[in-house]
Amino acid sequence: MRPNPAVTERCLQYKEWDRSVYQEYAIPEELHGGLDRYLKEHIRPGGYLYAVLTNDLKDAVLRWGGQESNPLKTLIYFFCAEISAPAWGSVANVEAWLKETP
Repeated sequence: MRPNPAVTERCLQYKEWDRSVYQEYAIPEELHGGLDRYLKEHIRPGGYLYAVLTNDLKDAVLRWGGQESNPLKTLIYFFCAEISAPAWGSVANVEAWLKETP
């Protein structure tokens, strides 16, 4: 699969992020590593993040096992503001993102 130039450019942008962007949105620290690996290296996230990324509301609610209340709303705000559409929103988008070469 040939890299999509727009996706490649966005990947380079993600690689330059530090974790302060997650802190700006109050995303729980336990999700930072999974988000980094998914956005920067295109590595499949764990069940909770995968459910949120693919818009599986039921699974996102049932899979949350963190100490804080479920950050679903916070993550959706973050995705809408910071993450390009090809990286989330449906199973097809997420699976295509995972196949892209970072």
